[in-house]
Amino acid sequence: MWATMIRDRREEEQLAVIEIHIDPNLVRFGGLVLAWHGIFTAVGILAGVWLAARVMRMYGLSDEPVYNAIIIAVPSAIIGARVLYVLGNWSQFSNNILDAFLIYKGGISVWGAVLGGILGGLYHALRNKTPLAEFADAAGMGLFFGMAIGRIGDIINGEHRGSPGRALVRTVYPPRHARGDRTVGASGRGI
Repeated sequence: MWATMIRDRREEEQLAVIEIHIDPNLVRFGGLVLAWHGIFTAVGILAGVWLAARVMRMYGLSDEPVYNAIIIAVPSAIIGARVLYVLGNWSQFSNNILDAFLIYKGGISVWGAVLGGILGGLYHALRNKTPLAEFADAAGMGLFFGMAIGRIGDIINGEHRGSPGRALVRTVYPPRHARGDRTVGASGRGI
């Protein structure tokens, strides 16, 4: 009885409804689209590099290895993001493997990006005899700081959401949103 009363009361109350009225695409130039997701990814990368360089300086080391490693780590992250997506969605690519190279059509994995970026950065650090513990510490802080910023673009884009529900706090994407009408909440899988 108490559980029913509490559940019924929660369905009537709403602590907060966050409506995302931002088009995921900032501007279009013919066939090229500049999306918020890409902007926040780029800002996240820059912020992560800034923090990693700062941490290296706090250790009394040069920040040059951070700036040099990013030349390898970013392309490695992009490749890792696509490879893990393709492997996880093999049925989409098994009939035409060349579609796996069409990254501009969408489909990347954040954990593939993390893995690829780590491997690229590790390769650079080992090859250049960078103090590994300090470099990994700096890179790890930069990685997660950058990911947090990049997630803002994911929220605008309507990605990484739970099932529609009746949580006290929820996020709603209006029907005009490019990814459709969605509500995020309840069942422990939403925001």
